[in-house]
Amino acid sequence: MRILATLFTGFAALASNAADVVHPPGTPLGSRTPEQLTVLWWQWAMSVPGEGSPVNDPTGARCGAGQDGDVWFLAGSFKSTKVRRACTVPAGKALFFPIVQKGDRSRTCDQARAGATLKNVEALDLYAEIDGKAVESPKRYRVSTQGCFDVYGKVSPMLGKAEPHPSASDGFWLLVAPLGPGRHTLRFGSRYASVIPDAERMSQDVEYVLQVE
Repeated sequence: MRILATLFTGFAALASNAADVVHPPGTPLGSRTPEQLTVLWWQWAMSVPGEGSPVNDPTGARCGAGQDGDVWFLAGSFKSTKVRRACTVPAGKALFFPIVQKGDRSRTCDQARAGATLKNVEALDLYAEIDGKAVESPKRYRVSTQGCFDVYGKVSPMLGKAEPHPSASDGFWLLVAPLGPGRHTLRFGSRYASVIPDAERMSQDVEYVLQVE
């Protein structure tokens, strides 16, 4: 079954604009690589199934669900619709989120990786803004899993657990250093050019209003 959508070394001071806060491609968060962060993001996103998932949250009311450690995950959307969320984020947390992502689980790892691969990337328009400042060249931030993982690895035993199958991911991901206290706005998303058939298009348009405190 296909699952569709929809990086922090130590900073001495908190930064406040896109040029300062977005880490370069390939930057790890402590000992965790970007690839490992994507796995953790997927497991967080799928830790609550169905409409309870933070990816299906229309308002941001569930943005704190399952969050722990030094990174705060933000969700995209499993649907090609505009999403506006408000969220309170603890100070000192790095942010990690997909501009767009695709996942797949299948009978074999090779099948999952093939199914997760984003196609027609040359026709994909990506955008991300932090407090009105655009992130430059967002296609530099592509991260693909080289192996496979259990996407349901963090589902509570009380909720039951789906039969495990190898899962894989491909997408464009940003790691943002902790933002300063106060209000911040993030916008990110993607759209395909009209020349791409409807069946192959993926798009999302997500806005977060974050209160860091």
